[in-house]
Amino acid sequence: MITTFIYQFKIMENFQISLIRTFDDVFGNGEIPSPTGLVFIPKADAFLTMPSNSSTTTGIASIEEEVIANLSIDLPASIQAVNMTFDPHFNRLLGLNSSGNQLIEIQADSSGNLNQSTQKKIDVKFLGIKNARGISVASDGTLYVLDGTAKEIIRLKPSADGSFEESTVARIEIPSKINNPRRIAFNSNTGNLHITNFPQQELFELSQQDEIVAVRDLSTLGIRQPESLVFAPSGDLTDDPNQLSLYVADSAPNSGGIAELSWVELVEASQIQSRAAVTNNSSLVQTINTSQFLPASFSQQGLLISTFLILCISITLKLIKYSSRING
Repeated sequence: MITTFIYQFKIMENFQISLIRTFDDVFGNGEIPSPTGLVFIPKADAFLTMPSNSSTTTGIASIEEEVIANLSIDLPASIQAVNMTFDPHFNRLLGLNSSGNQLIEIQADSSGNLNQSTQKKIDVKFLGIKNARGISVASDGTLYVLDGTAKEIIRLKPSADGSFEESTVARIEIPSKINNPRRIAFNSNTGNLHITNFPQQELFELSQQDEIVAVRDLSTLGIRQPESLVFAPSGDLTDDPNQLSLYVADSAPNSGGIAELSWVELVEASQIQSRAAVTNNSSLVQTINTSQFLPASFSQQGLLISTFLILCISITLKLIKYSSRING
């Protein structure tokens, strides 16, 4: 397992972050307050947004970027919007108060709708949290809590029935380079944690062994006041269904509200020039007699021409896709 993680770290170092879209049509008119809290409910394929210090939440469809529900959740006043997350494994909304001694749990039905009658309080004083600044949940239900004062991440793995009373607790030290850790999100594809550093607007990617994998700059993306972070499926329907984007709640007035960020692979300039040279040079360099590889029943000439055309088209499409990512 450790070998796999190291391999993933090396890959992620070669990627830079880019802004894919913002939910301007939802938040730009000011009718819905800019979000501070942001959670994703997989079964509803929707985001739940919350303004700071408010129990009013707004459900927003992840693809259509349309408001699908407005509801009021009766939560204790001590529950902060940035300390809320959705647990996909046990299908429940979790909220943590700022002092870190109490969790709120609300179950969802099979369609992802919250059943407020199921709300219950869970005592987590034993964690010793000093200043909760964000929480996130892995796909297996493991809860991660960012303690800004203790400069550590508390990893809380619930028991098989989802209870935290007999859970397994571990602590991950936050590297000193992150001098003011603010928010946290877990990426289930890599097993890495992502933390923002305030006020520099840096996004740190950390391993489970508290190693810094990469540091990325959010300030150039037009996100003025980044708050809650959550990984959710890409909003591009042409992407692999398993591809995740990082969604950021921008609580600045008249902001895009929610920003979708994605990773773009870095390519050296020499590689770009090399690919361009291959595309621009259309002369035939070598002809291969395919009869030594294929049965005589195949049309050798037609196969050779088709293979050459497919190769050229493939190279061109890759360049077009790469160029559009760089320019867009």
